[in-house]
Amino acid sequence: MFIDENGQQEQGIDGGGLSRELMTLLQRQLLSPTTGLFRATEKGELYPAYTDLSEALQRRYRFVGQVLGRLLLTEQLCEAPFAPFFLNLLLRSPWRLSDVRYRSEEMYRSLLYLRSRATDEELAEYMMSIQYRNGDDDEMKTYLFQENGDKVSVRRDTVQLYTQYVAQFYLCDSILQATSCIQVGMRDVLSSIDFSLFDAVGVLSGA
Repeated sequence: MFIDENGQQEQGIDGGGLSRELMTLLQRQLLSPTTGLFRATEKGELYPAYTDLSEALQRRYRFVGQVLGRLLLTEQLCEAPFAPFFLNLLLRSPWRLSDVRYRSEEMYRSLLYLRSRATDEELAEYMMSIQYRNGDDDEMKTYLFQENGDKVSVRRDTVQLYTQYVAQFYLCDSILQATSCIQVGMRDVLSSIDFSLFDAVGVLSGA
């Protein structure tokens, strides 16, 4: 017998056991953007919401990894639509500048514009740094691409490097701490991390 969120008894779904049903309910609650741990892209694909993690957040993301590891272990599909750039980092696959479009098509077009069409005056409006919001915090933080980067303007000879830094921040650095904790959680459940990437992508992407 299964107990629902209201404390009422109900029959468990037949088709893999109550443990599978529990994992389904757990992932739906844990991986929902309403929990604050994940953000959704324009296409509704999920990626970690926090860049800087407290100890409490480290534990929560590690638990996410344990849930994902359990899904892989039991070959149960993950219902959450994870963003491709997050899966790339999670599974240690390389990223490309074009992957920025998975996070934001507008951002990707802006980077292309800066690289090929922006004037010197337009480039000078950008600094070798970027501002970001950590989770649901209202305060904006600054991430420096170089020493005193918030005081160094982008120039024609540095714009290629700048756009690479921006892409790396959005595709990797901004979600690196959370992703690392998720990887630790997955290792807690899996005996090794050498599982098939093809199978892992299939399970974690719901394919």
